[in-house]
Amino acid sequence: RRSRRRPAGPPVSLALGYFLLLTGGFIGVHRLYLKSRSALAFIVVFVAVLTVNVETRAARDVLSGANNAVNLAQLKIKRAERSVAKQERRLQRRDSERTRRKLGDAQGKLAQAGEQLEQARLEQAASAASYGTWNRMARALGGILLLGMLVDVLLLPRLVRARNALERAPPAAGFRCPAVEREHDDRAEPYAFNRAVSRLNGVVGELVAYWSVIAVFVYYYEV
Repeated sequence: RRSRRRPAGPPVSLALGYFLLLTGGFIGVHRLYLKSRSALAFIVVFVAVLTVNVETRAARDVLSGANNAVNLAQLKIKRAERSVAKQERRLQRRDSERTRRKLGDAQGKLAQAGEQLEQARLEQAASAASYGTWNRMARALGGILLLGMLVDVLLLPRLVRARNALERAPPAAGFRCPAVEREHDDRAEPYAFNRAVSRLNGVVGELVAYWSVIAVFVYYYEV
C-alpha cells in the first residue's frame, strides 16, 4: 500500500549516475546504466590500458635487467683495472715471464669487460626506449579515460534527461493478454506465501544490484 501511494520517480537517477561515474566510470559503468552504446568505447580503452600495462611491466623488467648488466660490467672493469695496476707494479719491481703473462690476462679481462659494458649499454638504451614508449602509451590511454570521465561529468545531466524521456515514452500498441498480466501481478496473487516469496525476491534482487556497486568500496578497503 505504501509503494502504491508513493509517487513514481524518474526511471534513471542523476545521483546514481554520478555515483556510478565516480566508482566505475573508468570502464563506462555509468554509460551502461544509461543504456548507451558509447560504453563500449570506455571498455575498449580500459582493455587497451590493461594490455599496455602488461607490456610496460615487461619492458620495465627488461630495463631492470639491462641496468643490472651495466652495473655488473662496470664492477668487472673496476676489478680488472685493479688487477692490471697490481700486475704493472709487480712488473716494475721484478720483470718475469709469469708476471707478464698475468698482466696480459688482466688486460684481456679488462678489454672483455669493456666490450660487455658497451653491449650492456646498447641493450640498456634499447630497453629504456621501449619502456618509455609503452609508458607514454599507457599515460595517453589513461588520459583519454580521464578526459572521457570529465566530459561525462558535464554531459551526465543531459544524458539522464534524454534517457528518462525515452523510458517514460508510451509503449507501442501491441498484443495484450489480461489473463497473463493478472497472473504476473503480485497484488492479484491470492496466496500470502506466494506474495511473500515474490516480495523476498524483489528485496534480494535490489540488494544484489546495489551490492555490485557497494562491493567496489569494500574491495578497495580490503586491498
